Amino acid sequence: MRRYGRLLVSLALLGLVAVTIDPRDVVTVLQRLPVWSLIAALALSVPQVVLSALRWRYTAQRLGLPLDTGESVIAYYRATLVNQLMPGGVMGDVERAWRSRHPEARASAAAHSVVIERLSGQMALLLTIAALVAVAPPFAFPGPQLGGQWLWGVALILVVVLLAGRYLPGIRNYSALLRRDVRAALITWPAPVIQLGLSTAVVVTYFATLALLDAGIASHVLTLEKLALHACLLLSMVLPVSIAGWGVREGVAAALWPLAGFPASEGVALSIAYGVVILVGSLPGLIPGPGRRPRSA
Repeated sequence: MRRYGRLLVSLALLGLVAVTIDPRDVVTVLQRLPVWSLIAALALSVPQVVLSALRWRYTAQRLGLPLDTGESVIAYYRATLVNQLMPGGVMGDVERAWRSRHPEARASAAAHSVVIERLSGQMALLLTIAALVAVAPPFAFPGPQLGGQWLWGVALILVVVLLAGRYLPGIRNYSALLRRDVRAALITWPAPVIQLGLSTAVVVTYFATLALLDAGIASHVLTLEKLALHACLLLSMVLPVSIAGWGVREGVAAALWPLAGFPASEGVALSIAYGVVILVGSLPGLIPGPGRRPRSA
């Protein structure tokens, strides 16, 4: 039963959103989403996966694990699709690590390559959100009284929960071998520049996808405040409490869009459209590819 806890959380939160916001309003907003916006957003899923796969390939190679580009892209598509569908939310990454094992590399290299690759991406996302706070401080936001303060209050709470729930337990069990791998893949030159460049490019595709969808359904033009709201949606999806962010993402949109002076239905519609685009964009993971047979070290 425990393994389906995230599924129950997603269903419960989606039900709560449906009770608090008229689903017909959300459907009305979704109906004005133009085809060009969907196609462009789906097209962005390709560089998003490819850049993520290249980041994983680079990380693996820094740890002495041979991994070619085609193999990494196929495995990343498959892992993304599995993570979108499975209750655990990490089975795709587990399978990705298992298939990337190589007899000439130590056994832990495959698992560490996946963990560190994910860490690189989440660090870039947090840095991007921090930059948005610096560029667009809460007092510069328009909207209802205290709207900006509440917006960033919730965002900061999400950051604290993310760090406490996802990183602190790992720090307590931080082995010397993992420390060495983090140093090799993230800290030793030129890894910081390459990792930051690839991860920043991936984060840009996240924001560009949301911006394209928002441009098609929103009644307001894209502003720094909107980018801040998009950042909150992305951050909420990282919290390991639901399946692929479903429910949490929509709940955050329903709560934050009105505080910033925008219709809640537009925020929920955007979050649903984004979830669908990510799911459809991962469907190439169904295509079988010539992957290397897994072999133990």
